[in-house]
Amino acid sequence: MRHITDLIEELNADLGTGILYHAWETRGEEDQLPKTTLMGLDGFNFHENAGLWIVRFSVTVSSYQDINLLKEFDILDGIYEWFGEKKRVPLRDMSSGEEENQLVVTDFEVAPMAQTMIRNYRTVSIELKRTANDG
Repeated sequence: MRHITDLIEELNADLGTGILYHAWETRGEEDQLPKTTLMGLDGFNFHENAGLWIVRFSVTVSSYQDINLLKEFDILDGIYEWFGEKKRVPLRDMSSGEEENQLVVTDFEVAPMAQTMIRNYRTVSIELKRTANDG
């Protein structure tokens, strides 16, 4: 989650988009969402198999009144820059924030868009792996 909030800060600085973090798993009514672009973690799974860590998660982006999808495309480009296949993602200590190791992106998939009258929704699924022997 920390890596996603750092990504949002960078996108806001680079694009001036005003993206807010949103916890999609909290659910809620669409008309109660802030009238701005939202991005956040939407599902998380951790699996360990014989020393191989497999982390799968999704990031959902919801742009507000983005008729021509220009904001969405810029945001998806930014997500790819951070999480595209074979990118390294820091594994940080929860207390200090110091990088302890790295995970490698092994799968990156952008799902088809969903749309309502005022919002577009796009989910990006990401898979990361790390072996117990990494050091």
